[in-house]
Amino acid sequence: MAEMLETISRLHKIPSYLAKEVELSKRHDAVMKERVKLLEEMRICQEQQVEKMKNYSIGIEAAGLRNLSILQDLKVAERKLKKREQCKSQPMIVNLEDRYWESIEEELPKWEQFLLGKTPSPFGIKQEQSPRQKLMISQTMQTPKVKKISSSGSKAKTFSR
Repeated sequence: MAEMLETISRLHKIPSYLAKEVELSKRHDAVMKERVKLLEEMRICQEQQVEKMKNYSIGIEAAGLRNLSILQDLKVAERKLKKREQCKSQPMIVNLEDRYWESIEEELPKWEQFLLGKTPSPFGIKQEQSPRQKLMISQTMQTPKVKKISSSGSKAKTFSR
């Protein structure tokens, strides 16, 4: 009878072991599904980080190029300022430069209108011809005259000048 009780007790334990086995199998499947899900999330996160790092490195490179360009511009500006400072040490040159630009600013509108053909010459002077220029023009407009010049006994016809 003891054997029978033992066998019955074993039979009662089998369903409990079987139930535990099924429960553990379900938990294992759930853990494996969660693992796959987490691995996929990690892969996506890693791809995003790689993409961010690429963009970050591109940004760093662009910033470096901008900084280099700005540095070169600053060096050029510094050289110009040094040259200007050297010129400023000579007040006469600065005064001449200022007067030059003032005269340009004053005369520019007059010349613009003249060059566009809207006004006469900014000097307000009609260009009159000198007597010599009139003489030259009048001679060129006349018909040529023949002069008799003897050279070595022959007669040559030439135009007057």
